[in-house]
Amino acid sequence: MGDELRSDFHDRLAELHRGVEAMGADVVDMVRGAVDALLEGDDDRVNEVEAADVTVDAAYARVERDVYTIVLRQAPVARDLRLVVASLRVAQELERCGDLSCSIARRSARLDESVLTPRVRLLVHELGAEAVSMLAAAIRAYGVLDGATATAVVAADTGLNALYAELLRELFSLRQAANEPLVEAGLVARFLERLGDHAAVISARVHFINGDAFEPNDSDSG
Repeated sequence: MGDELRSDFHDRLAELHRGVEAMGADVVDMVRGAVDALLEGDDDRVNEVEAADVTVDAAYARVERDVYTIVLRQAPVARDLRLVVASLRVAQELERCGDLSCSIARRSARLDESVLTPRVRLLVHELGAEAVSMLAAAIRAYGVLDGATATAVVAADTGLNALYAELLRELFSLRQAANEPLVEAGLVARFLERLGDHAAVISARVHFINGDAFEPNDSDSG
């Protein structure tokens, strides 16, 4: 590969990497906004999350197009190929996180005070904050290909799962709540738990890029 072609190749790789990182930052903001919209019953925040999802979907389409272009024109190998393939997977995980954020925000109108008790609100806030923290750390790990941070994100999923279980127990104890809002609150809890799974998968891609053996269980398409 000539010097000019090599320079163009690495410029494309860097642009792809930055694009996915920026997409991650947008998704982190979406998750934070979705939890706020849910707890505050703020329709304007719901609309903001939905509008942001359009941007995230467009970013994913660009990443997908750029990945295919790089593979077809440059035929990367070794670590470069791992970076390209992993970046597409990270973008896929982020796109799903955006969808989950919209699903959380849209449920703000389906819950009532019989479900959103002070204790439930606290647990949703804590679960959301932990999901945001994990996703933000996973994106930081991807941005600088930091294996130690990636490992810490995977370890943090245990704490998030414990919060999820605690929230479910609290919801099951609400004897006065109507079935529909109770089910919707359970779905919100599940969506927040899934965000942690996606953060763990993103972190696993960092280890893959670096050629590490570490590999947690992948999330499903959730």
